[in-house]
Amino acid sequence: MLATGHSSAEEDLLLISEARRAGVEHIVVTHPMVAPVNMSIPQMKQAAAGGAYLEFTYLGLIPPVKSTIEDYAAAIRAVGRALRAL
Repeated sequence: MLATGHSSAEEDLLLISEARRAGVEHIVVTHPMVAPVNMSIPQMKQAAAGGAYLEFTYLGLIPPVKSTIEDYAAAIRAVGRALRAL
């Protein structure tokens, strides 16, 4: 099990790739829409396609964070659609 922690989006994608190569079976991207991660939808799609779970927590909705529940829903829908297309 690997949780990416407070790494940047770019670092998370590298961690996912290297963890898979090392045989890690379960990977969680810690709050992908919250700083310092700030993953874009395409980056979230790439992470999920690499086998990682994306952790959406209430933390990302507490001010001064700028995400909304609608932002979360849009990201989840976008990533989910991308995975169904694989």
